[in-house]
Order: sequence, then C-alpha cells, then structure tokens
Amino acid sequence: MTRVKATAATRMDDQLSTTDSSSSTRRRRASAHRAACRRPAWQLAALAAAATMQLAAAGGASPAATAEATGAARKSAEALFDKYVELEHAFDPAIADLYADDAHIVSRKVYPDRPAEVRTYPASRYKQQLRRVMPIAKRNHDVSFYTAMTYTREGNRVRIKATRYAELKKFVSPLELLVGPGPGGTWLIYEELSEARP
Repeated sequence: MTRVKATAATRMDDQLSTTDSSSSTRRRRASAHRAACRRPAWQLAALAAAATMQLAAAGGASPAATAEATGAARKSAEALFDKYVELEHAFDPAIADLYADDAHIVSRKVYPDRPAEVRTYPASRYKQQLRRVMPIAKRNHDVSFYTAMTYTREGNRVRIKATRYAELKKFVSPLELLVGPGPGGTWLIYEELSEARP
C-alpha cells in the first residue's frame, strides 16, 4: 500500500524525537510544532479521512461501523448503490443528484513514483465535475465494476464498502459511500472515500 503523503505534523514529530542539545534548535522545533498543531479544519478533515481510508484498506472498521445493516435501511442503501452503478454505467449526469448538498468527498490519488495525495472536494464542486466529465467518460468508455459490497449501520445511515475495478486504467481500489435519508426521505450519499490513479 502506498504511503499517504507525509504531513508537516508527521515531519515535526520525527524532528522532535531526535535528541539535540542546541537550545536554538529546540526553540525552532517547538515553534514549528505549534504551527503544525494549528492546521485548518479542512486539512484535519482530510487527514482524518486518509486515516479512515488506510484503515479500510487494511480491513479494519471504525467502532461505529460494526453492525451489519438490516431491514429497510439495508434495502434503501442497496437500492441507492444499484442506482449509483446504473447511472455511472449509463454515463448519466444525473448521478450528481445522488449526492447531498453537504456531502464530504475525499479522493486519495495514488502515484507509482511518489507518495499518495489526499484531496477533499466541496460537494457543489464535485457535483459540477461529475456532470462535466460524464460525456468524456462515455467517449472513453470509462466504467467501473464493483464487488465485495458490505453494508454496515452508522446511526440512521449505512456505510457501503466495495472493491472497485476501473476498466479503462485497469486498477483495483476501495470505495466507501456513507448513505442515508435526506430531508425529504430520499436516500442520498453523504460521504465518498475513493482512490484514483493519474
């Protein structure tokens, strides 16, 4: 598994663990460590999502996601995922409408020759991007196939985990969708954690 790109906080921890008697060096390290601790909220969210994705890739699960979804919630989650795949395979821009307006989108881009990068997108931008790229995906016949789906309960929502095979670029990656009822009762995607290749 490719390592997630080293963060300033990680580098700072490595530096602070090195023994050095120089007081000026200690002051510089302490100052840098304080700066690293004042990370913007969006960076903290991206780091948390990256940790979740690493845990998922390793086969782990968060404590909140241990109970298998059953009953009406399971059926609604399965129906939403089926619709997601159907619209994706039809290259239908309406796939963007499956996402909540406040959905949390995180993509981990994996490179062959350097550490991976984790990117977070606002839902509005991601939905616009989906609508824009569908005609391009259709021209390239860029489709994905999903296997090993699991459905676990998280409160009144369901986390869907699947293994995705991207036909065009020939790679396998994990996908996670957190889905649940929207204000009108229609089930929507509230979180997407995915991997991409250049």
